[in-house]
Amino acid sequence: MLEIIKPGTNFDFVGKNKFFVSLSSIFVVLSLICLFSMGLNFGIDFSGGTEIHLRFDKPISVEQIRVIVEKSGYTKANILSIGEEQKEYVIRVAEFASIKDSEAQRIKELLISNYGKDKIKKFKFSGEAGDKFEIKFTEEVDISKLKEFLISNKVDCIDVKREGKTTEFQYLVILAGISKKIEEAITREVAGVKVEIIGVDAVGPQVGKDLRTSGLLAAIYSLIAITIYVAFRFDFRFAPGAFISLLHDGLITIGVLSLIRLEFDMTGLAAIMTLLGYSINDTIVVYDRIRENLVKYKTKTLAEIINISVNEMLARSIITSLTVLLVASVLLFYGGHTLRTFSFVMFFGVIIGTYSSIYIAAPISLYIERFINYYKLRSVNR
Repeated sequence: MLEIIKPGTNFDFVGKNKFFVSLSSIFVVLSLICLFSMGLNFGIDFSGGTEIHLRFDKPISVEQIRVIVEKSGYTKANILSIGEEQKEYVIRVAEFASIKDSEAQRIKELLISNYGKDKIKKFKFSGEAGDKFEIKFTEEVDISKLKEFLISNKVDCIDVKREGKTTEFQYLVILAGISKKIEEAITREVAGVKVEIIGVDAVGPQVGKDLRTSGLLAAIYSLIAITIYVAFRFDFRFAPGAFISLLHDGLITIGVLSLIRLEFDMTGLAAIMTLLGYSINDTIVVYDRIRENLVKYKTKTLAEIINISVNEMLARSIITSLTVLLVASVLLFYGGHTLRTFSFVMFFGVIIGTYSSIYIAAPISLYIERFINYYKLRSVNR
């Protein structure tokens, strides 16, 4: 059997803990500076945007669509393939609407001229809500005639829906907008392809803000739950180390994402949560061995036991990390644009998580032990 670490190896991890704790502190501070000065490059899930569902009559590759969409001016597009035939896609862009307030005002004036000012109670358009507007009439109107009127006046209307209560005559007019621009670009660039717009939806900035808040709360709750679990599973000396090492892993990983401007969306958040799970698993394995050795080596100091335990688990940690790194590296280089953030977080996070289990989590327990002993000694001396 291949031996990564030879039996009897005894690296002095505890002896170098001051250097690595200082180094980690510098990295955490730099990560916080990046986060506060540059922020995260939020994807459509967190910043909002428009989602377009398209179907083609023949296969077309993701990269073809990406090039066309970026040429059309939408550089933060997220393209998802549905099925294996490469005929159906969901395209998400950061923009909310293609029409301006001036165009919305023109449409309002057209409606007033056709139906009369007295019959229109409300006309509402917001660029942040997407390519759509609401109209409330004083009486019921024919949906098909309304749609026909708008199209005849060069308004790219793709649907009109009745909304609100049955006693209200409120209608939602959905415009082609961004989807029409992308459809025309694809038809122009790919000869002989027919494009069908199945649906258009917009994710407003408020929805994106709510998702960001929910994601942050989920991460905080996870950290608290993990800390409570470690406290019950082991004791108070180990729980702070687990919490700090997880905070260390998360902050540095997010700081790197901010620095390299990699898009952070729901997939990235899922990767961070997965990373926290992997990191605590590695930390608990080390802690478990420390607890076993506390019983086995009763005459040794905690610093010596930590060194013995980490050395005993070093081969296991390296082999497990290399296995995950192998998969993450394949996803990083061959997984495409959609999985890029997830695979990068896993690749980088596994490295930083393994490092923190050895140089952060275990030494923190030693500092906690020294802190407790110091106050016990002061109490006795009093």
